[in-house]
Amino acid sequence: ALRARVADLEREVGEEKVREEALEAKQGELEATLKETKESLRLAVAEGAALRARVADLEREVGEEKVREEALEAKQGELEATLKETKESLRLAVAEGAALRARVA
Repeated sequence: ALRARVADLEREVGEEKVREEALEAKQGELEATLKETKESLRLAVAEGAALRARVADLEREVGEEKVREEALEAKQGELEATLKETKESLRLAVAEGAALRARVA
């Protein structure tokens, strides 16, 4: 009876060692996966920070472009007004010249 019990216990110990080895292997896999996941997370966080910085830069650039565009539109308005005044002055000068030529003739 004792020999049978010893045999049963030895078999049970063997089975426990096999399960322990399987658990240790699974733990190793999980630790490797965790390490990879942490690295992926680190890279994703870094990429997110870089993207947020790029978005901020682009938003700043858009703001600067809008300011430049407004300045150009204002300058264009000034130039159009000056052109209109100059054309009117030219029209008056041409009319005056024609009137003077008519008086002289």
